[in-house]
Amino acid sequence: MKKLIIILLLSLGFIGTASAGEVETNNLKLKALNACKSCNLKGADLSGVNLRRADLGGATLCYTKMPNGNIDNSGC
Repeated sequence: MKKLIIILLLSLGFIGTASAGEVETNNLKLKALNACKSCNLKGADLSGVNLRRADLGGATLCYTKMPNGNIDNSGC
């Protein structure tokens, strides 16, 4: 059953629409696989998510509150 869900999520991930549906699909893919290379997570609520050891190289982190309290809007 888990393999079927993963295949479904991967299949949905290939649909090339930049919509809220894509973000939701990518969010589910991220949760199911703990990976989502090149995913569009714009607008996804990642509060409470453990990103320890996450590779965020190349990520655009708009409106991200940094540990020093500043909000990073670079690259937005």
